[in-house]
Amino acid sequence: MNSNTVDLIYLDPPFSKNRKFQQPMNGKIQTELMEYMEYHVKSNDKDFYDEWHRYIYGYIDEKGTAHPAHLVKGRIVSEFDDAFSFSKTKREQLEDLQTAHSDVFDLITAIPQNDIKGYLVFMAIRLIEMERILKNTGSLYLHCDLSANSYIRIILDMIFGGENLRNEIIWFYPSMSAAKNHFPRKTDTILFYTKSKKYTFNGDDVREPYDEKTVLRYQNKVVFPGGYEAKKNENGRLPYNVWQIPPIRNVSKEKIGYPTQKPIVLLERIIRVSSNENDIVFDPFAGCATALEAAFKNNRQWVGADISFMSAVLLRFRIWRIGDLEHDQFCPYRESSNIPPTRNDIVRKKEYYSTQEIAKRVPVRKWYGEKLYVEQHGLCKRCREHEKYKAMDVDHIKPLSKGGTNDLDNLQLLCRRCNAKKSNKFGTLL
Repeated sequence: MNSNTVDLIYLDPPFSKNRKFQQPMNGKIQTELMEYMEYHVKSNDKDFYDEWHRYIYGYIDEKGTAHPAHLVKGRIVSEFDDAFSFSKTKREQLEDLQTAHSDVFDLITAIPQNDIKGYLVFMAIRLIEMERILKNTGSLYLHCDLSANSYIRIILDMIFGGENLRNEIIWFYPSMSAAKNHFPRKTDTILFYTKSKKYTFNGDDVREPYDEKTVLRYQNKVVFPGGYEAKKNENGRLPYNVWQIPPIRNVSKEKIGYPTQKPIVLLERIIRVSSNENDIVFDPFAGCATALEAAFKNNRQWVGADISFMSAVLLRFRIWRIGDLEHDQFCPYRESSNIPPTRNDIVRKKEYYSTQEIAKRVPVRKWYGEKLYVEQHGLCKRCREHEKYKAMDVDHIKPLSKGGTNDLDNLQLLCRRCNAKKSNKFGTLL
C-alpha cells in the first residue's frame, strides 16, 4: 500500500494469550451463510466457492500436505493461533525490524521473556508499516488487554511519538465471572494515537446525553458538582475515556461465533469520530469483519486483511446481508485477493532505490532481493547452487553491527543452508 493513503486504522490483533482460540459458529448464522454460499456465490463466483468448499471439508494439496476440515460435527469452527515464540521468529524478520527501526529492535531484544519477544517482533514490523501508510491527519486505534499492552504502548510511543497519544480508552463490559483468585477482568484497552497534531475528530457525532444524576441543567449552562460551569452543548457531552458497552451475548443476533468478535457499536463510535464519509478505513486484522461492516454502514471506504480464508467469506456475507443487493450487482464491494497490492509511490535515485530515504521503514529484502537474484543468476554466492528466490536470504557482507550499510554493494543472496552455516568471518571475507 502506498504511503499516506489511509485515514483511519483500527486493529484488534492477537493479544499474546499463548493459546489457540476456537469457537463454533452461531447456528442460525451458519444456516444463513451456507445458503448464501450455495445459492448466491456458487453460481456467480465458482473459484471462490471451490476454495470455500475445500476450506470447510478439508483437502490434500499437490504437495501431499493435509489441510483439516473446518466443519466439525456439523458446525463451522472459527479459529486462530495466539501463541508466539521468539525461537520461531525468522531471521529476516529481525533484520527487517533492525533496518526499519533500530530503537524498537533494541528494546524488544532486551526483554527477557521469549514468548512476549516473539509477539512484539510480529507486532512491531506491522505497526511501522501502518505508520507509513497512515495519512498525516490520520488516527490509529489499537485494541489490546493486559497481556502485552504495557509493551505495545512503549513501541507505539517510539513509532508515533509519545506526544501523539490522544487517549487510553478503557472498554468496560460488565458480565458474569467465575474468577476466584483475582478481581474479574472485564476491561480492554484501546490506545488512540494520531500521526500529527492535526487530525480528524468529529466529537459532535458521538456525543451522549448529559447524566441527570450528576449534572444540573440550566438554560444555557451545565453546572457540575463543585460549581464549575460550562456552556451546554445541545448534542450532549463527549463520552469519557471509559466506554461501558455490553459485550456480544450468546443470544444476540449480532453474534457470528468468532472467538474475539467485538460489538459493532464499539467500532461505529471509533469510525464516526475519527473519519469522514468516503475516508479510507483499514483493518489489518479483519477477523470476522466487524470494523469493515461498520465502515460500510457509515459510508466509508474500507480495506481489510487477514490470514484466514474464513475472514474473506464472512466479509462478503456480512456486507451482502446488509446491502440488500443481488450478488452479481455487489461484486465491487466484496472482492478479495491473495495477491498484495503493488505500490506506485516508489522513489528511485539513479539505478537503485534511495536507501537513505527508505531504509528506516522498508525491509531490505523487498528492495534489493530480486535485483540481487538477477545479478547472481539465481546462484547462491557461496555454494553456487541454483535456488528458487523464496529459498534464499539477503545477507549483509559486512554486518550492520560492524559498520556495514544497506547499500547494494554490501548485500548478497545466500541459500538457506549456507546462510545457516555462515560465520561472521566468512561473511566479511566474501
